Amino acid sequence: MPSFSKSTKARILLLGLLFALALQAQSAIPDATPDSTAAPDRWRVHLTFDKAALSGLCLVRTLGDTLVGAVVNEFGLQAFDFVFDRRRGKVQLSHLLPMLDHWYIRRTLRRDLAQLLIDYRPDAPLHYHNERRNIDYLFTPLPDDSHETASPPF
Repeated sequence: MPSFSKSTKARILLLGLLFALALQAQSAIPDATPDSTAAPDRWRVHLTFDKAALSGLCLVRTLGDTLVGAVVNEFGLQAFDFVFDRRRGKVQLSHLLPMLDHWYIRRTLRRDLAQLLIDYRPDAPLHYHNERRNIDYLFTPLPDDSHETASPPF
């Protein structure tokens, strides 16, 4: 058996402990991955501001007490992603379009989406009007196409 110096033995022991801790932490994380067979809820989205409008699609997945969604405009550009925690009533935003990525717009979107998503049901339209900013949010569920194929025909 090769002889190791004290510092090498200490490093090997430290790496082993870190590896064991990483494995323990990984097993403690609950499995929050969605069911791969469940399709996300699909919505038609209309956000109407005083001088602008944004329309497109929204895909939402339910992961326990959390809603994870993405809004994409009509041209396929990602407007923003959101995560809504139902227990806390809080929304986190990410990947906003540059025209929406300002602190005051983020704050308004977070608050309004939290109000909109409190009563989330995948089969009913969602509507919220921000009186102060005169912003109208309308989420309309898209019909479920049962004849969709898993891959495109071409």
